[in-house]
Amino acid sequence: PEPGVESARWCLLTARVQAEQRSFVNAEKRLAECPVPEELSADDRQLFRLIAGRIAIGRKQFDDAARHFAMLAASLAPNDPQWVLAQQQRSHALANTGNLADALA
Repeated sequence: PEPGVESARWCLLTARVQAEQRSFVNAEKRLAECPVPEELSADDRQLFRLIAGRIAIGRKQFDDAARHFAMLAASLAPNDPQWVLAQQQRSHALANTGNLADALA
């Protein structure tokens, strides 16, 4: 692997574990230590968006969550299982903002 790739992935994975454990403050701090999306590989950029979206939902920042999950979905093919997850999470976030029409779409 190229230099720095493993450390970026490790940073993202540790942030994801914290987010999945609902330790959103720690996950957000850890994610801030990771490279910015523009510096990541396409796969790691998708992982970054997933984590950022999960943190935003956990912190009830639904507009941010919808934006992250929309960006994640846009980077995936509709037949990718992660695309379905991204769309479901985006709909969940939109519904929580009161935007039911877009959530249903």
